[in-house]
Amino acid sequence: MKDRNPVFDVMKGIGIILMLVGHIPPGEKAYCIIYSFHMPLFFLVAGTFAKVGSDSKGAVVKDLKRLVLPVLVTMAFIIALSPLYYFIDGNFNNVVVQVLSLLWLGDAVRTEWGLVTIDSMWFLMALFWARCLFRVVARCCEKIQKLRDEIILVVCVALSFAAILMHPVLPPIPLGLLKGLSAIQFYAIGWYLKHHKLPGWVYAVFVTCWLMALRFGGIDMVRYYYGCYPLDVLGAVGATTLVYLLSKAICDYLAKPGKVLQWFGINSLLILCVNTLDRKTCFVRAIKNVLSIDLTGIYSVMFHYVIEMVLVFVVLLLPLLKAVYGAKRLKEI
Repeated sequence: MKDRNPVFDVMKGIGIILMLVGHIPPGEKAYCIIYSFHMPLFFLVAGTFAKVGSDSKGAVVKDLKRLVLPVLVTMAFIIALSPLYYFIDGNFNNVVVQVLSLLWLGDAVRTEWGLVTIDSMWFLMALFWARCLFRVVARCCEKIQKLRDEIILVVCVALSFAAILMHPVLPPIPLGLLKGLSAIQFYAIGWYLKHHKLPGWVYAVFVTCWLMALRFGGIDMVRYYYGCYPLDVLGAVGATTLVYLLSKAICDYLAKPGKVLQWFGINSLLILCVNTLDRKTCFVRAIKNVLSIDLTGIYSVMFHYVIEMVLVFVVLLLPLLKAVYGAKRLKEI
């Protein structure tokens, strides 16, 4: 943990909190601001740790453990809890839907039993494929002498653009492969910016693009939607740059809040999976029914989040699950 850069963990901490706020939802303007960069942020941060020429086989095995295994374990819990739908709503179809979702792990598909989807965990499958595909592109370009990094970046952006463009005419694709392809551009941009020092005015342009994108664009990576593609992509980089500067300032001047945000960032995968479990089952609704708690609006949402945080702390007490989700207690940071 000593060699870990806390700034990137704080960035992820801010990102995961914004994800929770975005699920409320917080209102149209706040929603547009959050969704303009909060998911690209995670891919950009992940890209900063990419290594060209590393052991591909070992990296794939590591990614399977870090990204895919938590999805499978979470889906197993969701399937186990999904019968709660039957006892609360008399809806047995949800059990079938969750089993199909575990087998599919890809783009949302409408079936006779309901919508087959892995909800917010699409990010983990997409990141897995983005990492794998990036290594393939980098391996194909490793013998190029001049402008190798620029060529890798251009190829990755072109692949993402093709996936976004072709999505409407393609059939649903399992395992999140197409989402990974559409997100590889942000992963590659994060990698490129980490290894190439760009002048400050370039980042000022990125921030300007973000401000313009708030007016003329809009991102919904789940639906492959970009209101104004160039502005949205560059704008997401600009907003992430601002989050980086904010996170660095927090780490430098606000030690205790920085530590808490760092904890959120390190445990962002666990928080994501617990939030998905709550959204896809009646677990918290069952608790409210048992305790005869009648809450609506923001109070109901906050109650859900309190229970989710309790589940997060329970996982931190279980060594096996803690290892699966790569979770850390605050004192371990």
